[in-house]
Amino acid sequence: MGILDGIVEWIAEQVMNGLDLITTSVLGALGCDMTVFLRYFPAAETMYTL
Repeated sequence: MGILDGIVEWIAEQVMNGLDLITTSVLGALGCDMTVFLRYFPAAETMYTL
């Protein structure tokens, strides 16, 4: 089962790389500007004021 374990490990690594890329892209797109963040997630302002 060594080759199967290697394939599963490779697939898991690729999935994690993809998730990391998505997370980095989203954080880079939002940046530190709260106006952009609030435009995409308007509920954040409502929850903060409660």
